[in-house]
Amino acid sequence: MEATALLDTGSSVSGVASALAEKLGLKGLGKRPLASAQGHGVAERYSFRIGLLPNSPSEETPSFPFVFSEVIGIELTNEFEFNALVGMDVLAQCDFAMERTGRCSLSFG
Repeated sequence: MEATALLDTGSSVSGVASALAEKLGLKGLGKRPLASAQGHGVAERYSFRIGLLPNSPSEETPSFPFVFSEVIGIELTNEFEFNALVGMDVLAQCDFAMERTGRCSLSFG
């Protein structure tokens, strides 16, 4: 299932919106304490996989997603602007670059 995700270098864990978790049929692993920029609370945890697609796949050159190892991530509220959040648990496995122009690239695989 395709989702729009925020790449968040300030988050140590990845997450999935509760509506998406429901669509995917993810089973909760139990709530755990969570400290975030919004304060302290508890969040449901899920086990899931994240796959990233290479730039501009075309019909001439088919591409497949790079699928990372299983992630134990948190539940995001449906008020979150994205379907998912990719945190440093996944981003630490990638190379991230940002140019002065604001152009960014993420290399993986």
